[in-house]
Amino acid sequence: MMRKTFGVLLPVIFSIGIFLILYNNTQQGMITLAAVILLNLLAVFCPAGFFARFADPPLLRITCLYLVFILGSWMASETLFPRLFPSEYARLQELTKHIRNSGHGETPSNAVLFDNGDQRIKLKETSEKPDRKNWVSWHRPGEPFEYHGYDPNSAMTYRNRFYWNSRGYFDHDYGMNKPAHANRVLVVGDSYVESIQVPLRLTFHKRMEASLNKLPLGESGGVVEVIALGNSGTGQAAHLKVIRTEATAFKPDLLVLTLCSNDFCDDDPQLKSKMVLFSGEFGSFTRGLVRHGFLALTFAVRQYQILQRNKIVVSPELMQWAAQEVPGVEEAWKRTLDYVRESSLFCEGEGISFLLVYLGSEIEVNYALDPEGTMNSLRDMGKAHEQMRWDMDKSVRRVSEYCARNNIAFLSLLRPLAQAQAETGKAAFADHYSMFGHEIVGRILTCVIQRYLETKALLNFDGCLDIKVFP
Repeated sequence: MMRKTFGVLLPVIFSIGIFLILYNNTQQGMITLAAVILLNLLAVFCPAGFFARFADPPLLRITCLYLVFILGSWMASETLFPRLFPSEYARLQELTKHIRNSGHGETPSNAVLFDNGDQRIKLKETSEKPDRKNWVSWHRPGEPFEYHGYDPNSAMTYRNRFYWNSRGYFDHDYGMNKPAHANRVLVVGDSYVESIQVPLRLTFHKRMEASLNKLPLGESGGVVEVIALGNSGTGQAAHLKVIRTEATAFKPDLLVLTLCSNDFCDDDPQLKSKMVLFSGEFGSFTRGLVRHGFLALTFAVRQYQILQRNKIVVSPELMQWAAQEVPGVEEAWKRTLDYVRESSLFCEGEGISFLLVYLGSEIEVNYALDPEGTMNSLRDMGKAHEQMRWDMDKSVRRVSEYCARNNIAFLSLLRPLAQAQAETGKAAFADHYSMFGHEIVGRILTCVIQRYLETKALLNFDGCLDIKVFP
């Protein structure tokens, strides 16, 4: 009985294992399928005695034949898809370009290239001029990546080409051993900290580092290192893990934890799935299929996602600003803030100062500048939105009150970002922060951290929030 059971499971387990190994280490989906099919065919024609000790040979061969049929059907569907559904295939090909090149369509040949030549990394590039198709890795240590962007304030189209550092982040490489007399600030967060949308020297954390090293810091003295650990699509549960596993290794004096308005969705798998569906974005699973060229399966998944999306009347992210309490949202927000508190207590136990920074969102900044226009835009999104009562200050108020109750140093960037847009007419957001947005955030946090380094305390930040955009 045991041999018969193993005769069924052995080829399945082996096939899944080989598929995952190839899937995670190559970008060639058809080659991956062909390899697994070939291995199962070899098992079918192997002598019976080869597997006799481990499994019942006839049962094993039948299982392998089933796998060949299933995987072969998948391979055939991928081959026939362009011929049977040419228009859908063409659309997915366009999306493939977007995902593989991480851009917003084809980037003009005259686009500005930021090569981040000043990036200090341990792992160097293996060839002088890598082919563009090789700039598609994602958080793989030492590997290259290229982001295609557009700056709304200068109407500049550009490519941001860089290397992930030895830990898989978009930053310089910093040694684990803190230099003597150095002040270290660790910034942990999601895509806003990841900041691949702008050249490294223009990110808010590198602006902070450069500005702080030009200031007289009194008794604290020494060099200031601002280290960014940012990874897109992550919430406070993931940030807590990063803090526990990496924060102490860097021996920071201050840890700045960033909080994004969608973190409560990122911390709740069900809400995150709905948020991704409602926005029409590609989830990580679908992105993986596209990168491997599994376009027929991508098409099937997208059709299912469209059906699921039609059942969602209001985005989970928007529901946080509903004036009435939405149980699922309230529970998710509580969980997220509890993760923040755990991060704060962990840092306290390690002797690390802790600051929570609310990054703000484009809709919140727009509401601060034009409440009626923002409300009209929300109402125009459909009948469910018309009937809802909105409270656009709810999230930042929720976080502020929680931090006050739990003695957590807290800073919101909403007001200064809105003030900067109002004073200059420039947009603080593009795809995440614009270059201008990074400049404003960098100025504010430079002021906050300068005070911290001078006093070793996180005091009132009003003076920093009221600094003028341009001296």
